[in-house]
Amino acid sequence: MTPGDLAPGKSSGDGEERVNRVESNYRFGALLDQERPVFILRSFLESKRIPHALLFTGPDGVGKRTAATVFSMALNCGEPNADSGIEPCGACRSCRLIRKDQHPDMHVLGSEGNGIRVAQVRELLSAISLKPMEARFRVIRIPDAQKLNLESGNALLKVIEEPPARTIFILSAPAAGDVLPTLTSRSQQIRFHPLSDTSVARLLSVITGVAPDPLSLPASLSGGSMRRALRLMDPEWQTLRNWLVPVLTGPDRNDPLRMLTVADRLAGDQARLSDALEIIESIYRDALVVLSRHTGIYNRDHGDAIAAMAAAVPSAIWLQRIEAVRSARKALESNAAMRLALEVMLLRCTSEESYEESSRGPV
Repeated sequence: MTPGDLAPGKSSGDGEERVNRVESNYRFGALLDQERPVFILRSFLESKRIPHALLFTGPDGVGKRTAATVFSMALNCGEPNADSGIEPCGACRSCRLIRKDQHPDMHVLGSEGNGIRVAQVRELLSAISLKPMEARFRVIRIPDAQKLNLESGNALLKVIEEPPARTIFILSAPAAGDVLPTLTSRSQQIRFHPLSDTSVARLLSVITGVAPDPLSLPASLSGGSMRRALRLMDPEWQTLRNWLVPVLTGPDRNDPLRMLTVADRLAGDQARLSDALEIIESIYRDALVVLSRHTGIYNRDHGDAIAAMAAAVPSAIWLQRIEAVRSARKALESNAAMRLALEVMLLRCTSEESYEESSRGPV
């Protein structure tokens, strides 16, 4: 992960725009906390045996995009580092175009809405049917490979099984299990890990100009993701979290009427709904961590309230509540009725009885 992991390219928020303004150095050595992925990628270059399909897995904001960019630059660099022979120079025409997302032989297959349509894949296949214009290796990046459905995935599978000459596919997803098994089995998987709190604070300091010490809280809440850490610096996100944590840990947390009011407020702010669900899941995840006697809760500034809440019900209940949040997220991604999905989720989260117990009924 480098300060430019979210750049270059189109930004989707103020945090990414701040990252875009940071002059970053695209090289393998700048990827923090990713020694194993870097070793694997360098090994491919040194051996000159490049897999035709790679699958980068791991959370958002840990360096997958930067790694794909550096690897693409290294494959096509006109003046590689004299010492290593594989580190891209970053200054030649090829490196500059790749870094700016302007190279004619570098393609990105992005998602439209909640998925990647087969028409998009067919359009890509048409574009790469000819030989690369100037690159030694053409690179196709698919940053949300988990959004390939069966139809679009099968269309892509055909070209991955018989790829055009000098063409490399780099798929990215949170986990291998999120991608169609037929694509996973034909790709070389490389797992990227969450960044350390120290690395996140260091990068935040570079981006914001703030000393690292005051950034320890957003770093610890980030889960090792720079993308998430930048969202945590957003005052609106902080306001949302500061409202949700007391609501979900307070004395009215199991009051159905209170939760229906919460659902109504969440439904009225669609722009922040994804953030709200992520915050809610983090609170329930922290309760589970407390009960398991592990360290590393996200919301550690509310540690006492979460610990008191966690002690009230067994671990199975917190697992159920986490599953309720994830089910709501999936329902919303499938364009389900938003208000109803939120009400069902929050009402499930007020119950202190396990689903198994409630399904048995009275004895």
